[in-house]
Amino acid sequence: MKLLRILLPALLLFMATGNAVAQKLDANTPHYWTWRHYSADVDWDDYFTKMTETGIRGIVLQCGPNELRKVIPIAKKHGVTVYAWLWVINDGGIAHQHPEWLDYNRNGESLKDKKAYVDYYKFLSPIIPGVRKAIAEKIEEVAKVEGLGGISLDYCRYVDQILPTTLWAQYGIVQDKEYAEWDYGYHPEMLKAFEKKYGYDPSKLEDPSQDSVWLQFRLDQVTEVANMLADIAHRNSIAISASPFPTPSMARRMVRQDWGRWKLDVAFPMIYQGFYNGDTTWIANCVRECVTVKPETMICCGLHVPDFYSGGKDGKPTLTEAMGAAISAGAKGIAFFTFDAMNEEMRAEVRRFIDAHPME
Repeated sequence: MKLLRILLPALLLFMATGNAVAQKLDANTPHYWTWRHYSADVDWDDYFTKMTETGIRGIVLQCGPNELRKVIPIAKKHGVTVYAWLWVINDGGIAHQHPEWLDYNRNGESLKDKKAYVDYYKFLSPIIPGVRKAIAEKIEEVAKVEGLGGISLDYCRYVDQILPTTLWAQYGIVQDKEYAEWDYGYHPEMLKAFEKKYGYDPSKLEDPSQDSVWLQFRLDQVTEVANMLADIAHRNSIAISASPFPTPSMARRMVRQDWGRWKLDVAFPMIYQGFYNGDTTWIANCVRECVTVKPETMICCGLHVPDFYSGGKDGKPTLTEAMGAAISAGAKGIAFFTFDAMNEEMRAEVRRFIDAHPME
């Protein structure tokens, strides 16, 4: 009974905080969003005027706490909700201070010695306590910014095991199966923790990619980080969101990201059909999987604006067709990458679509 008396107030506080966030989401969460990098050169009054005229009232903004404090009061004046866009496990700042925390691939090569695709891939091993502490401290600082609506997690995953097919030629590779060079999550601390729990070293297997227990163990480490950050957001009465790969099943296979098990209020899955030679049917199928796996989460379908044309061109869909496919499949909104990539004709097209499809 003594333990119950100790735990009950904390439980009630957690439930009250969660309910408060849910009510805030129901009442205020925009249905149409954009991502954007902060720039001191932007006239934010003008920017938010153009955004809201188009019908977009949510922005996922990449910047630090000080920049958020400058932008949020202006956004509030325009009725725009701001989420902080934060890179999580891919963090060059933390990696610079602790290169020993950088991840390893199946060949035993560390990112401190070997590049994976691009120079800015500085993925840390999510099992290391110091990594989790550093990430939590960064998120905690941002979560306390007054007026912030939520936090959006990006790069909360491992290095790409399999790139979208349209990018293979860019890197001169073929990824028709899981190759050791791009198979990450083999930091010595990860291997040691797995062997302690399961009694064997997966790196010694003939083909570790076939071991579902080893895959799930790595997935679980990222999920623990994501849910730790969700708890931080909810303690601060703000929403938690993420920009994951297109569907939970694709994310698990391509980047070891089990976002179907994350405690998300909102998700902006990057359903970028141009990266996968997809069409509007592909977009709709992705959305259906997302809403089936995450019915408790507000799914806002991410669209890559440069892959569309006003009026249609070269057999590619228009934004109107893509938005219609996503909403019909159950999406509760759309996230554009990015508003800045839209020409005036596209902005008018989005405005017409929003006016014709009012969301509850």
